Amino acid sequence: MTKIVSQPSEDICSSCNQSKPLLKRKYSCGLCNSVLCKECAFFSDENTFSFLRVVPDELKKDCYCAHCHEKILAPALASYADIKRRAQEVYIFEKGKKNIPLIKKSRIKVTVSDCEDKKEMFLRMAFFAAEQTYNAVMNVEVVYKKVRINGYQKTFWSASGYPALIRSAHLRDDIS
Repeated sequence: MTKIVSQPSEDICSSCNQSKPLLKRKYSCGLCNSVLCKECAFFSDENTFSFLRVVPDELKKDCYCAHCHEKILAPALASYADIKRRAQEVYIFEKGKKNIPLIKKSRIKVTVSDCEDKKEMFLRMAFFAAEQTYNAVMNVEVVYKKVRINGYQKTFWSASGYPALIRSAHLRDDIS
């Protein structure tokens, strides 16, 4: 009587069920810990959700299986991309700007600090407003500080303002 010895389950990809004996590195899903081959793994890096203030733990993993990607990561990526798209359409009004067709203004101030790029600072501020379903940020105060590091100079930008909902159709350009 011969005994059949099966391969250990560690050498079998849980997604495609193929034996991968020559794998140099085996990947595992960060959520369900299933073993994956490189072709079946979905990768995410730490900058994927960089605009979120607090990234949920399930989105901080660097490798996902197909099931976890479809169930958790894909909807989060779609929502994040939608908010980022809406953030590009958010109006930014600096302090002192008048004649804004205001519908509703938030009482909670949005603050962005220590950005190396001024455009990124405004985009982050717009992202926070779009995340709360507003289409503008009012009374924005921009502050910068210059820092010298070993003979090189960097500028760090900070800003704060109030998210607001405005009538964008009634917004007129200033002719002056």
